[in-house]
Amino acid sequence: MANRETIFSQLSSALTKIVKLLCSNEELGRYLRYMDQEPLSDKFPAPKRDELFDHNIRFRPLIRLDELHEAFIIAAWTYGSVGYNADFGTAMLSIDIFCPIDAWAMNDVCQRPFRIMDIIMRELNNKRLTGIGQLKWEAFELKILTDEYSQHKLTFSIDTNNSNESTV
Repeated sequence: MANRETIFSQLSSALTKIVKLLCSNEELGRYLRYMDQEPLSDKFPAPKRDELFDHNIRFRPLIRLDELHEAFIIAAWTYGSVGYNADFGTAMLSIDIFCPIDAWAMNDVCQRPFRIMDIIMRELNNKRLTGIGQLKWEAFELKILTDEYSQHKLTFSIDTNNSNESTV
């Protein structure tokens, strides 16, 4: 029993892998990093993974007001046991997308926050987390809307019944 990982260490390890996976998506990095109307333009260099990690894509839930000039996301877990057995439960992955209001419009059919959510969903939905289960998209919602920025929340849950999807 002493060598067995707890749900906390499993989720922490999985969150690090998820954040690194999202940091390696160049398209997502461009939408988070460049607030221009055409963030995919060749005039911008591809953002480096190290530049995105813990800045535009993070699991540390710290928001500084001076950072609201760029888009960024924060990923975090919640967990609840089912019944009286703490070994069985539901893990929920929340990904909060913060976007400056003046960067919503782009030369695209989608507004920036929706394009960012689309990319994240394509990266994570139905992905299997080794040792935990399969991510399933649950919902998105608008959490905050001010004259400076918006915050949307994407929520994924773990489906432990299906094991034939790709692994993160």
